[in-house]
Amino acid sequence: MTPNSSVPFWCEPLTYGNKGFFVISSKDETAQSPDRANVSYLVFGNKQGSETPLWRELLSSAKNHEINGSYGTAIVELETCFEVFLIDHIAPKLEERFSGKIVEKLVRKNRRIEDRTCLVFALATGKTLRETLSEAGKTALYTDWSNKVKEKRDRIVHQGEGANQDETKRAFEVVFKLVAYLNPESLKYFACTLSSKNSQGD
Repeated sequence: MTPNSSVPFWCEPLTYGNKGFFVISSKDETAQSPDRANVSYLVFGNKQGSETPLWRELLSSAKNHEINGSYGTAIVELETCFEVFLIDHIAPKLEERFSGKIVEKLVRKNRRIEDRTCLVFALATGKTLRETLSEAGKTALYTDWSNKVKEKRDRIVHQGEGANQDETKRAFEVVFKLVAYLNPESLKYFACTLSSKNSQGD
């Protein structure tokens, strides 16, 4: 974790929960050491709940692939994660408008992500995903998802294209922002706060 500040500092690693989060800040050997200070972190990880939906399991799996250097596999799972999340997100909205049989038929017959973000999303919410994000001033987020996640996934799967760490990190950022925007409640499954009383200059 790199602090959003011009003043570099170092912190002792902290752990949280059974498996633990590891939080280590950046350090500049040439800079003058700052004074001791208490630091709080907002850390995002996949916390266990009574029932973990498939999209969160896929998100965790994608992170494991990234850690292991399998960047192409990580991006493929990130796109799958978003597709699963999307259906989980819009299915209840569809059920408010249509009978269960119609919803099942809509989902079954519209398996392509292009159809689900356009026709099915519009039937559920009144607007396509692109229109929804555009009206919220987030057109770039839709474009990033299309270019850096969906189309990248397609090239990996169908053309054997490789992927690097930077591309994977950007894909994670895009998917996380989409999930957080469409369903802010999902953040409660990820966020926890860590505080350190041992943060100090080095």
